[in-house]
Amino acid sequence: MHARRLFAALRAGLWEGLRVRLVRIAPVLALRLSRTSRNDPRALAWLGECLAARELTRAGARVLARRLRLAGVEVDLVVEDALGIACVEVKTSTARPDGAPVRWRPADRVGYDRVARQRRAADELARRVPCRPTSVRCDVVEVWIDAHGKRFALAQHRSVDRRIG
Repeated sequence: MHARRLFAALRAGLWEGLRVRLVRIAPVLALRLSRTSRNDPRALAWLGECLAARELTRAGARVLARRLRLAGVEVDLVVEDALGIACVEVKTSTARPDGAPVRWRPADRVGYDRVARQRRAADELARRVPCRPTSVRCDVVEVWIDAHGKRFALAQHRSVDRRIG
């Protein structure tokens, strides 16, 4: 019995490592293969962060940190692009299986309090950046994943200082 548990844990750990690599290399393929990630909010959030990081990198940004804790706030991504450094909040949502339009945008879940917390984290990051006086902005990236996991879309909102929508 103990050997079965050990084998199951080993197999789960190997699968998790493979899933992480697959999402970083080919996120659309990972979406197609994974049914559980779209039902698990934590896995969906992580997948959205990976997709956002990948697309921001393709657009010329450099990811400096992921899931960084600053001033008691978890920042999903810290990126540097041509405009400077940004604390990025990623919100992910899936489309409904019947193809009906989604009632709420992912960014609708970013309220006034969330923007204020992100601003506090951005100010803390600006204090910690060595040898360059810079301001750090707060961005929000919305990620939509279709119900079949075949496509995704992103929208980036730069320098967010109030609720979106």
